Amino acid sequence: MKKIKSTIMNRFLLVLISYFCLLTFNGYAQSDFFSYHDVYDLQFADGASISPDGEHIVYTRIQYDIMTDKRYSNLWYIKPDGSKHEPLTSGKNNYSSVQWSPDGKRIAYTSSEEGKSQLFVRWMDTGKTTSVTNLSSAPFNLKWSPDGTMILFSRSIDEPLPVIGKVPSPPEGATWATSAKVIRHVSYKRDGTPVEARESYTHLFVIQAEGGAPRQLTTKKADHDQAQWTPDGKSILFTSDFTRQKTLISIMKEYMKWM
Repeated sequence: MKKIKSTIMNRFLLVLISYFCLLTFNGYAQSDFFSYHDVYDLQFADGASISPDGEHIVYTRIQYDIMTDKRYSNLWYIKPDGSKHEPLTSGKNNYSSVQWSPDGKRIAYTSSEEGKSQLFVRWMDTGKTTSVTNLSSAPFNLKWSPDGTMILFSRSIDEPLPVIGKVPSPPEGATWATSAKVIRHVSYKRDGTPVEARESYTHLFVIQAEGGAPRQLTTKKADHDQAQWTPDGKSILFTSDFTRQKTLISIMKEYMKWM
């Protein structure tokens, strides 16, 4: 009998404790817990780039706009000791991928201030900036050449898809359904990215640091990733999946015709 009473009492205490815990949780949920709208008050740093002499830092500050439900970012400057903390850009555009030039006098970065994301260069002593590309898809993975005269970057290039049959043109003013599409490869969605039915590959490009026509270095139907200049600036190393395996490749022959 004593054992039964003890068991009942333990169960009663457990229920009572659970009840008070639930009341406490509800109280916190109403007042102190993180809410959905708090996301729009958050700001955080990303992509910090340190100058070659270690005396200057430029980073990307990211925040969210509650009116448009969009993320935007700007570039900020700060000294390693925390002093001289100031913005380099402002507004509701997106700035990212900051890279210092080897001499520490310029930074390269990407920005959507002219519409589609382009590659920009900023002279740090004067604050003057210029876009050096006019691309149809965003550049990324920016790398200065060791002598500071060229910038290596990557961008995704869509492969043309085959067309099924010949569809006649609609009469003037008519609205027809879109033509059928051939989908040969499907990359399932990642965090923040929808299902991708296009066939595209990452290719490497170089451009003069002062602007000009970018030169495409790779053409094979494969992704070309993690590109880096060699210290002498005469070669570029990257990985690719030519054989379904990541292989280290040196651009010395076929892809260095532009040298």
